[in-house]
Amino acid sequence: YNRREPNALKFGSRFLNNEHTTIMKRILLAMIAMVAMAACTKQPVALENTEWKLVELKGASNELFAADPNTFFFTLSTENGLNGVGACNSFFGNYKISAIDSILIQPMGMTQMACPNIELEDEFVKMLYEVNTYSIEGNRLSLFNEGVKVAEMEAVAEQK
Repeated sequence: YNRREPNALKFGSRFLNNEHTTIMKRILLAMIAMVAMAACTKQPVALENTEWKLVELKGASNELFAADPNTFFFTLSTENGLNGVGACNSFFGNYKISAIDSILIQPMGMTQMACPNIELEDEFVKMLYEVNTYSIEGNRLSLFNEGVKVAEMEAVAEQK
């Protein structure tokens, strides 16, 4: 207790008045806010072991991409395996990453069922063969051919 300043707090051998405690509270709140913001910053989703759903193909979105969650997607495994589904046909194969953002889809096997929207499926698979680089921002994967964006995918689920 300080007789000269009855509202002062004793901190060690020193007294802190209301002005000091207000400043300390502000500093503490600022530190808490910075920690909270850092915790909320989203890290990009991993390229591998993530199910990537087609959102945009060659600059155009299509309602068919979102119509069925089991179509127009692929997953890359950590063992360089690739599998996915077009409009109705499953595909599988391998991929190679040769640099930080460089990817090459190797020849794939694919089922050959007849189904609606087969032309869109053909475009999707052809695009995969053309891709040579990628970038990930948040939960979006952009695929490029010689610097031109050919597709945008969205992370739907990370697989363990």
